[in-house]
Amino acid sequence: MHSIIAARHDDGVGDERDPHRTTYIAEQRRIHAEQRAIRAEDRAEAAERRIADLEYALDSRAPIDQAKGVLMGVFDLEPEPAFQALAWVSQHANIKLATIAERFLADVRHTEFGGRLREEVTRVLAAQGRRRGPHLP
Repeated sequence: MHSIIAARHDDGVGDERDPHRTTYIAEQRRIHAEQRAIRAEDRAEAAERRIADLEYALDSRAPIDQAKGVLMGVFDLEPEPAFQALAWVSQHANIKLATIAERFLADVRHTEFGGRLREEVTRVLAAQGRRRGPHLP
């Protein structure tokens, strides 16, 4: 009967016969619990970063789509060439596409076009690549 009881408590916790083993096992369990907590915290932080990235993507999507719409309407373009025009300016100026789109839209709103709509929109878009800094003027 003693061997069955000993087998049930083989993990050593509460085993008065070997207090060092009891301490060792308790310490190992504490360490494993800490490691699991750290991994859970890392996963939570990664999820928070992912959410922030997705929120930024959603927020920056609207100005990009609006800027594409302006280019599509003025130049009678399909969506992809309009996007490529914005992306080209962004890449050559080394400025985020969303920033280019926001600046472009702000400048288009404040531009007097007269009768030369295409020329003025071209000028406004090209000017975005010459501006520096992440924010509007």
